[in-house]
Amino acid sequence: MSQIPQVSVCFEVNTDRTEPDAVVQQRVHELPVPGLNDVPDGHVLVAISHSSINYKDALAAVAHPGVARKLPLVPGIDAAGTILASKSSRWSEGTPVMISDEAFGTTQDGGWRQVAWVPSEWLLPIPPGLTPAQACGLGTAGITAAWSVRALLDHGSLNREFPLLVTGASGGVGSFAIEILSKRLGQRVIAVTGKPSQEARLLDLGAESVLLRADFEDTTTRSLLSMRWAGGIDTVGSTGLNTLIRSTADAGCVAACGMAGGTDLNLSVYPFILRGVILYGIDCTRYSPSEKTAMWQTLASDWLPQQMLQELEMIGLDEVPDRVFALIENRHSGRCVIELPPI
Repeated sequence: MSQIPQVSVCFEVNTDRTEPDAVVQQRVHELPVPGLNDVPDGHVLVAISHSSINYKDALAAVAHPGVARKLPLVPGIDAAGTILASKSSRWSEGTPVMISDEAFGTTQDGGWRQVAWVPSEWLLPIPPGLTPAQACGLGTAGITAAWSVRALLDHGSLNREFPLLVTGASGGVGSFAIEILSKRLGQRVIAVTGKPSQEARLLDLGAESVLLRADFEDTTTRSLLSMRWAGGIDTVGSTGLNTLIRSTADAGCVAACGMAGGTDLNLSVYPFILRGVILYGIDCTRYSPSEKTAMWQTLASDWLPQQMLQELEMIGLDEVPDRVFALIENRHSGRCVIELPPI
């Protein structure tokens, strides 16, 4: 068995929520690593080589109470690396793995650290052909896009008269979805974004055209709008999702996977009853390990978004705060992967 390190370099967030004016503390420091006899059977020690920064991670990094369920907290909902020690018969040392669980990076310390003991059921094998950096570059955003595309495929929204629509297109999920739909599945895709500067990039990813959010969203109270879309993927919620549903054609599917624009959804039942529109919610944590493994294999092969992976930005832990605030302030696009220092 490999030697277990005594400490792990990490990026940790803390604040005193009992004080109304408390300042969020962010620091790179060392955490003690439990020994082999200090963790339950069924746990595995992963030497993490890479993690990533999702919008959810950015919220955790500023101690958002809806995401950071405990403090102090090491954020990072995506992580990949190699098994260093195992107390599980399911996993052996030296195996390349990803860590994937709803608690990881929210109620339990996440991937912005060198090593982590985690329950064996949190692990997935890295698909053949993917490096740990690429696995984290895809991460939750990539697999969420894949599940969203699968919903459109399963509910008959592909290869129809109308194009598909993707909202929040400049974000990770939206960008992955555009490339998969257009370049891997040959679909017509219209992108919606609030960032005019991203138009050329979205067209390059395969969007047929780009709509600005202000031009797309309809704030009227009309129950139905003219049919424009065969279906779509919504990453923002609220008015954008409302508009998409009301303008989706008969029997179209809308996959809803985000709420960056709000959690409200004020509309009538008309789109669902009169047009048979399907609203399909996406939560990539609710699938079984076998379903997750199969979808990751599809994402890493037939649906591989090669252009997005070529755009990956690699950073160190000391660069994390700048990227966190860029995400929160809507100044960042594309995918950012953290390289952890080797143990």
